[in-house]
Amino acid sequence: PATRAAAFLTLFAVARWRQRHPPLAAVIGCAAFLVMVLDPSVVTSVGAWLSLAAVVGTSWGGRLARAYPRGGAALRLFASSVGAVLFTSPITALVFGSVSPVGVIANLAAIPLAGLAVASVAAAVPAGHVAGIAGPAFALPWCLLLVRVQYLASGRAAHLARRARYVLAVAAAVVWASVWGSGLGGRNHEGAVQVYVLDVGQGDAILVRASDDRWFLVDAGPRSARWDAGRRVVVPFLRRHGIRSLEAVLVSHGDADHLGGVAAVLEEVEVGVVVEPGQPLGTSLYLDYLSTVDRYGLDLRIGRAGDSLIVDSLTIAVLHPTSAWVTGEFEPNENSLVLHLRFGCFDLLLTGDIGHRVERELLDRVPDVDVLKVGHHGSAGSTSRQFVAALRPTTAVVSVGRNTYGHPSDDVLERLERSGARVYRTDRGGTVTISTDGRYYRVDQGRSLTVAGSMLCQIRHLLPSNGSSSSRSACIRKPPVISPTCSTTSPSPPR
Repeated sequence: PATRAAAFLTLFAVARWRQRHPPLAAVIGCAAFLVMVLDPSVVTSVGAWLSLAAVVGTSWGGRLARAYPRGGAALRLFASSVGAVLFTSPITALVFGSVSPVGVIANLAAIPLAGLAVASVAAAVPAGHVAGIAGPAFALPWCLLLVRVQYLASGRAAHLARRARYVLAVAAAVVWASVWGSGLGGRNHEGAVQVYVLDVGQGDAILVRASDDRWFLVDAGPRSARWDAGRRVVVPFLRRHGIRSLEAVLVSHGDADHLGGVAAVLEEVEVGVVVEPGQPLGTSLYLDYLSTVDRYGLDLRIGRAGDSLIVDSLTIAVLHPTSAWVTGEFEPNENSLVLHLRFGCFDLLLTGDIGHRVERELLDRVPDVDVLKVGHHGSAGSTSRQFVAALRPTTAVVSVGRNTYGHPSDDVLERLERSGARVYRTDRGGTVTISTDGRYYRVDQGRSLTVAGSMLCQIRHLLPSNGSSSSRSACIRKPPVISPTCSTTSPSPPR
């Protein structure tokens, strides 16, 4: 944002110094081009889209207000605020599933007093935010609203026939109502329990929905200076599914690729309890997470082997670590929470980032499982041959993104496939969804495409196929796989 602002102000200052008066659109366009030359990645950056849209909207509102000089500075300020909200709302609806009309009021303080934090006050205003299912459908009515307001402001609406205006108004109302209804009402759940292994890149974020529509989150993906999986992936997922509260947030351990997005989640939804291994770390990320827990007065508990969470017929049991293990182990990966989820005959094991040493400790305690969330993103130091033989998974999920660590290891993938497990990778196919009624389970995988990715897929569908290209694979949803978890005619033996 600082680079974009500096580019814009520099071009504007040079134009004034040279006694030139270029159109504002030309200055904004040149500034945007300069920023793209310096950093081409801003083309797909939502922050850049919002910055540009806010500048365009603010200037549009200011120009509109100048047509009414009697309004003075107050009118210009209000019009600029309206313009900023109007021009950014299609983007926030598309990406985040949220639009904030309260921003019109909040910006009245934010524009002249940019250094003061007014967002927390605005967030508390009742009905100040409109939430829906993030995507083109929810963005469409806000695009229509923007086009409608611009058209009315241009003065050309007066020349439109009354009947045509009536037809357009009714059409816009129908589209708005249908999109609004589908955005707020679509809550389709298959099976009694769902597990979502989200595509958050090089990290873990797993959401579990119990049969009574209560939700649990295990980790929230990585966070860096340029990417927060909690804010960019997990929170939008929660909004799309209408999730306003979580029964528990379980943090497997304190490394950035698991803990990074947790703070953003804690800020957005109500959380019943936070569970973690209790290994204190001195990193700024861990201290920020603790500060967020303390600020919201959340119940923080230490997870130990033998603990369990039971909701309806779903049990989430902690298998590792023990207190003795944490006392003598300093490596956060080896202190990861290992969680066993059981629902009816269905068993799933979440292994965090544990390595071979912990796996040997667990060999006598782990049950056969239907699904294994592969440890440490498929690292060669995890998922030993003995561990796989003890678990006998029929499905293995590797949560992994682009990395320089060699994850997942070819040896691990080959080991899993030789054991008969179907392997799903989030970097190859996107989010993995597991649905179960306790007797059967179903695995679906489909990538959540970015705006640019969606456009590229549409172009690829129009191009002739050469029959051998793998470039289309990300655009195709794989067929679901349904597997039994236990005998459908007799009770399952103890496992």
